[in-house]
Amino acid sequence: IGNEVDNFRPINGILDQLGMPLYGCVTPDGYKNTKEAWLSSDTMIRRSSLAIPLSGGLLGRGKPISAEKLMATLGNNFSAQTRTVIENSSPELRAALIFGSPEFMRY
Repeated sequence: IGNEVDNFRPINGILDQLGMPLYGCVTPDGYKNTKEAWLSSDTMIRRSSLAIPLSGGLLGRGKPISAEKLMATLGNNFSAQTRTVIENSSPELRAALIFGSPEFMRY
């Protein structure tokens, strides 16, 4: 999506907050990406609160992430309800809503 990262420490902090520290998974199969592991209210709140600084350009070089480029990169894998919420939100929040959406769990 065209963003480069100069300082990886904030992203490592996000991974730590999500319980997935870089190179921290003990088993070779990686962190779980199942609905059961990601769709609890606690993890959704953590993901949503981290999505705002990530999408707003507060990490890396300070360039906000384009929701349109993000959707084009990810494809049309979002439910009608999620797409409606994203489309009806303010442009500044759209990328954060994509990152915080249940469908983004698969990425």
